[in-house]
Amino acid sequence: MNLSLTWAYILGSLMFIEADILIGSETSSPIMAHPPYTTSDLTFSDFLKELKSTSKGLKLDFKDIEAVKPCLEELEAQKDHVCLFFIQ
Repeated sequence: MNLSLTWAYILGSLMFIEADILIGSETSSPIMAHPPYTTSDLTFSDFLKELKSTSKGLKLDFKDIEAVKPCLEELEAQKDHVCLFFIQ
């Protein structure tokens, strides 16, 4: 069951997608999920790949401190495809 939830925020003419991120109970990779759910079929890496064709910014809402470092590394690896992001 895909429990990745995203919300779009419109700020003027710029649109952001909120990404709730944690380390899943079945994997050591960051996943898109919001507690109390700890499983998802959408990894953070795959989520970023899906956003390549958009010009939307990202609001990263970390629900698990352990997810921060691997997500920042993935953002660095895909930096040419990420428009704008901020961390909550």
